[in-house]
Parts: sequence; structure tokens; C-alpha cells
Amino acid sequence: FVHANGNVYDGNWENDQKSGFGNLNYASGERYEGQWKDDQAHGEGTLIYANQDTYKGMWVADKKHGKGELHYVNGNVYRGEWEADMASGQGTLNYSNGDVYEGSWKNNLRDGEGKFTCAKDQYVYVGKWARGCKNGIGSITM
Repeated sequence: FVHANGNVYDGNWENDQKSGFGNLNYASGERYEGQWKDDQAHGEGTLIYANQDTYKGMWVADKKHGKGELHYVNGNVYRGEWEADMASGQGTLNYSNGDVYEGSWKNNLRDGEGKFTCAKDQYVYVGKWARGCKNGIGSITM
């Protein structure tokens, strides 16, 4: 089925809405393959962005929600929890340069308790984070 906006859907329908398993190729170059409910990505699915970043995991009402992983073209990989399309909850970000952050996330930022390991300088920070920055009680081990 070709939508007026150029998107192309191939999959199951129910009551004139995408439902069950299907593939949607967006005119923008993005591609979603997975479960649908009420015309929205819902359940397990994979989205390949136009820049080739790839998210694989759970969806609720067209948003990343639940467990999932996002592989960035630059080599970074986030594995963890999502809420309303943002990294929120517990997760780990492995950076392509060898750095690793594991801990709490809120609105795509490090927030709460977490551990950051710096590969280059060989130090480990364990402690509090707020809005992506070290904030509060923490310790660095060299």
C-alpha cells in the first residue's frame, strides 16, 4: 500500500489499520519492521533511521518504550530501558572509543546513580548524575 506522502506499507491490516506484523518504508528513507497495533508501531520492532542508526526493541503507541538497544553509526551502542522515545530507567552506553556508562537515565541523559569508565584516562567515576553531568556525591578511582 502506498500512502499519499510516499510511505509504502506491506503487512497485515485490521479494520483499515496496520495491525500485526508489517514493514513500513518511509519516504524519508527510514524503515520500520515489526509489530503494529491500531496503525502504530506497538510490540517488538526494528527501526532503521535514514542515517542508518538502528533501534531494535519494544514499542508502545509509535514510541520506543520498554527494553531496547540503539546502535549508532558512529559505533556507540545503548542497551537498556526506554520511555516515551527516550532512554529512561536503567541502561548502558558503550562508546566507540571504549568509554562505558552504566546506570540510571532520564530523558536521554545520565541521571541518578551511575558508573562511568573512561578508557583513555583509565579512571572510574561512581556516583550521582543530574541532567547528564556528575552532580552530588561520587568518587573517582584512578
